[in-house]
Amino acid sequence: MTEHTTKVPSRERIADVLGFLLAAVFMLSAFTKLLSFKFQQDRFERWGYSAVVMITVGVIEFLAVFWLLYPPESRKAAWVLIILMTAATFTLLANGEFLYALVPTSVAATLGLFVYLRGNV
Repeated sequence: MTEHTTKVPSRERIADVLGFLLAAVFMLSAFTKLLSFKFQQDRFERWGYSAVVMITVGVIEFLAVFWLLYPPESRKAAWVLIILMTAATFTLLANGEFLYALVPTSVAATLGLFVYLRGNV
């Protein structure tokens, strides 16, 4: 009889895949801000933020995407994005958008998992 062994992906491999998925999400988000999509303009205006703030957030997200994909800097990028997602959560809560606040909270938690999986890299 032969034994079946299941190969479990390494922690680094899981972090790589998670980092790629997070990078894709933030790239999409960054483009909607940098290209000034109408729904983003409306949201930032509703929250009392200027277009400059929207573009700044987009630039931070865009730059963080590349850091996420570069393992020596990926933890730093994740922490920057965790701070950004925390600010987004507080903005949504302050504007009474409680259900929507679950989105940046969940993304921040996923970024925290990414930081954990990256370890001391």
